[in-house]
Amino acid sequence: MLDAIDQDTEPQGHEMDVDPSDYPVSAGLRVSAASGRTTGVDARMLRAGTILDIMTEHTRYHFVMAGGGEAKAMIQGGSYFPEPTAVRIAGSSIGSSVLKIDWIALGQSLELFAGTRRIVTSRVRAIRVDTAQ
Repeated sequence: MLDAIDQDTEPQGHEMDVDPSDYPVSAGLRVSAASGRTTGVDARMLRAGTILDIMTEHTRYHFVMAGGGEAKAMIQGGSYFPEPTAVRIAGSSIGSSVLKIDWIALGQSLELFAGTRRIVTSRVRAIRVDTAQ
């Protein structure tokens, strides 16, 4: 198995925010009551076609979720995914052996599999969610 670490360098962008009233808790989102920012997403809970824009410390990723209770998506962004690529979202971690399965969490690295290739991103800085129409 090939381990890859996301080392992309993109200019620092503005933070992406979400209006928590647009996304019920049942949508699988964790929203900070203080700031209204999305702090985590359970990828299994998102409907097919839901769009996630994830900004890590170095890269912006665009996900289109597959839905169906699976943490699968098409992803594009950075040097590892210049074209849309099918991935499985393994989860988020803080660099230890503990993985929050199927979650994308603010402040944690995101672990993805493209086939058998494992990609670990830099820490997630912002999460923006657009639900499918």
